[in-house]
Parts: sequence; structure tokens; C-alpha cells
Amino acid sequence: MRARRRVGVSVALSTTYRGRLRRESVWVMRYRLPSGKDSRMVLGPAWTKKGRPAAGYLTEGDALLRMEAFAVEHSVDIRDVRRSFRVALDAFLRDCEQERGLRGSTLHDYRKIGNRLAGRPWRGGLSWAERPLDTFTDFDLIEVRRELLAAGRAACTLNHYRRVLRGVFGTHVGSPANGWVWKAERVESEGKLRFYTPEQVRKLVAEASCALDGAVFTLAAEAGPRLSEIRGLKVGDVDFKVGVVRFGDGFTTAGGPGW
Repeated sequence: MRARRRVGVSVALSTTYRGRLRRESVWVMRYRLPSGKDSRMVLGPAWTKKGRPAAGYLTEGDALLRMEAFAVEHSVDIRDVRRSFRVALDAFLRDCEQERGLRGSTLHDYRKIGNRLAGRPWRGGLSWAERPLDTFTDFDLIEVRRELLAAGRAACTLNHYRRVLRGVFGTHVGSPANGWVWKAERVESEGKLRFYTPEQVRKLVAEASCALDGAVFTLAAEAGPRLSEIRGLKVGDVDFKVGVVRFGDGFTTAGGPGW
């Protein structure tokens, strides 16, 4: 299908993402924001067969209708920075889920952090959720970072907050997100790494409560996977003949299996 256009908006069938085949074809809408930035949005899985589409799938006509509705809704948009924090946050989370294909546990963390930020008070009884993006300054975001440091939050937590704020505000010139001291995150955990010696690992395995725990301890120490990757390990991921373990998926209680 050729891309169908309407004043800065187009829809096309997409079968690949970053050079790799998608699991299934999707309709992708590309549009230009009032700020001049080009962006895109996955409308949904594409129904290219004959007959009534399955639940959740979109025909070409359905995709075009959504494009038209989007174009009409945003035809009188003011500058992109007048969007509220909540609208920008939802767009970022949608992109993480539909385009970046992040793990469920990561999405869960980003959504939890985003909701915490959206709930921060602003003025007149309003919160950050309703606050327009162009009312924020770098001092607002630096204050968030200062509070996290004062609370003794780990460097990985600060990095998660950083990624969410960058996703909401962007990194263009003048973005308040640029006020965060990004370089500091690379060294905040410096000197804090702790690890077991080989003797300690052997003692830990020897005193494991069961053989399964001992196997988990050995795998973690020898291969270095995350706990979520160990929990998501399947029999098919282990090549017993060659002696290779492949960690492709993860599993967490909060996010479930990863993609």
C-alpha cells in the first residue's frame, strides 16, 4: 500500500522495524507536530485479508479514518510545548510499548515513575499532570533529582527518572531536561559495587536449601544474568550439546514475561 496523506499526516503499512521483520504488519501514522518535529504512531495491527477483521485489527479504511480524526483534532493545535505533562507522558509510554518493544517490567517502572511525577503539585490545586510543558524550567527537574538524592535512591532509579523526563520533554535545545546533570549518573554507583569471591560462591551453593537454588546461584555467579532473565529461562534456551545458555527473555512478578 502507498502512503495516504493529508496535510502533514500519512498512513502506511509497516512490516519492519529497525531493519527487522515485525511479528505482524501494523499501520503506522506519520505526522508533523506544530513545533516542526516529525513523529509517528502505531495505530494498530493491520488486517490485510478478506472478510471481517479480527478483534483489535484495522483494515486500511479503519486506519485512514483514524488518520482523518487525528488530523481534524490537531488541525488547530497550538505549539507542541503547550501540551500537558500527562499528554506528553502518555505519548512517551505508548512509544515505549508499541515501537521500542521494552520489557513489561521496564514499562511498569516507567509508568509508575511517570504517575509519581504527574502527581506532583503545581498551583491552584492542579498537579504536574495538567501543567503545560512550556511552564517547566530546568530548576523543576533539578529539584526532582535533588529529592531523589536526599532520599538515598540508587543510581539505577535516578537513571529511570532521567529517561522518563527525557522522553516527556525531549532533548532539543531549550528543553528543561537538559538541566539535569546527566554525566553524574555514570559515576553515582562508582565504588559501590559489591560481589562474592569464588570461595563465597562455593559456600553459598553448598549451603543452598535445595538443588534448584544451588543451580540458580551457580548460574548467576558464572554467567552474570539478571534475576528476571534466570526466571524467564526455558529448556529450549539451553544447548546441552554445545554447553551454551541463551538469555532471550525475562520474567518479573510486576511485568510478567518480556518480549
